[in-house]
Amino acid sequence: MSEQQRNDGAAPMMRARTKTPLPIELMRAGMVARELTVSPPDVVFVKGLIEASEGIGALFAESGGDLTIVAHESRWAEMTELLTDLELEIGARLGPMLPALPESSEPTAAPAGSK
Repeated sequence: MSEQQRNDGAAPMMRARTKTPLPIELMRAGMVARELTVSPPDVVFVKGLIEASEGIGALFAESGGDLTIVAHESRWAEMTELLTDLELEIGARLGPMLPALPESSEPTAAPAGSK
């Protein structure tokens, strides 16, 4: 059987994907981020609340109780309510907020001096 006959009607071969990170601008499109500081023992509590809130957002721990909270702008009102409750209940301290990037933004080069 020839190579042509063997491949006739077969699914086309897929090339292996290269594992490269997506640009942060692409990943942050439509997302809002805000810093939050809690006591280190409260990190697990905050993480549990966010995970139990059905896709409201994500939490990234920097060190100790320094957190970055991220949510899609369509869910940011709910996240703000949760963060306000955390301020009242456990004394969380809200830090600066990064504005959402437009959904249709094209990836751009990182600003000079950024990592």
